[in-house]
Amino acid sequence: MEPHDYPKIQPGEGTLLEEMDEERLLRQLLKDIEAVPYIKGVSNHMGSRLTEDPEKMKIILSELKRRGLFFLDSRTTPQTVGLQTAKSLGLKAMERTLFLDHPSNEGDVKQKLERLIEISLSTGKAIGIGHPYPSTITSLKEMIPKMKEKGIDIVPLSSVME
Repeated sequence: MEPHDYPKIQPGEGTLLEEMDEERLLRQLLKDIEAVPYIKGVSNHMGSRLTEDPEKMKIILSELKRRGLFFLDSRTTPQTVGLQTAKSLGLKAMERTLFLDHPSNEGDVKQKLERLIEISLSTGKAIGIGHPYPSTITSLKEMIPKMKEKGIDIVPLSSVME
């Protein structure tokens, strides 16, 4: 989805843009969905500008509901209307708890994973999102055994979606 600094920041092929009318938006969304085999849900990558637009989000999220998909709001902006709009439509949706790798050095990632453990233990679940950066992968490999020792299971997002 379109970020605030577009076109300076290029989110890549298949981006849903603020300038798109409903027909173009749905056509691009369909292409994006069809590009992912066995898809169960959608998350916004970047998308800070588009997730602030209630009308565009209603178009997108209505189509996700029609297709039986869920929505994860990655909260790329504090002004997101993603979760609120999804819930108003009766779409299964949640938002990420923590962004794990911004910044992406190992120390910070491990600290965020420790926080994710705390949240998970106190609330029963937590959703962390990140990138396949070497520091993130290394940190996860180190921290997953610690999570398991504390009784935390890492599960597919679809299994905790509300």
